[in-house]
Amino acid sequence: MVDDTNQWKSNYINLTNIKIDKTGKFSSDQHTGQFVHYKTENGALYKSLKIDNPWSSWIEDSKFEIGTKSELILKESYSGKHIEASYKKLQPAELHAMHPDDLQIMRNEIYARYGYIFIKNGKMDLYFRNQDWYKPEHKNVNNFLSDLERYNIGLIRSIE
Repeated sequence: MVDDTNQWKSNYINLTNIKIDKTGKFSSDQHTGQFVHYKTENGALYKSLKIDNPWSSWIEDSKFEIGTKSELILKESYSGKHIEASYKKLQPAELHAMHPDDLQIMRNEIYARYGYIFIKNGKMDLYFRNQDWYKPEHKNVNNFLSDLERYNIGLIRSIE
């Protein structure tokens, strides 16, 4: 299999025991780095996070990775038919008005956004494989779910 190196890969890491000192250096059990100001080629200055031991496997030893903060527009950050299930607290009344098939898709779409691998040739596998944004990568995505998504999954499940 040839890997498409021009495509971003999702790699979720839950950092633990994070500490940030007064000089902007941070450390966790997994990574270290420093908050810095990064100057682009055209002279623009960005606040950034320089990761000393990056999680990107393609970066060579002794090199580093820089991430910058950008404005996040939630509605543009999620894919799928029911994106609201990942960024707002759902209300029982709105869910009761939905068809059971839509509820099932809404609930499973939360998992699919994180690349959950559904049962091969099952209803959800067939549905999500037809979505251009879906990338099956993980057998378990529970550690990626936010508290809000966990709440919404439980609420949807109770109404299904």
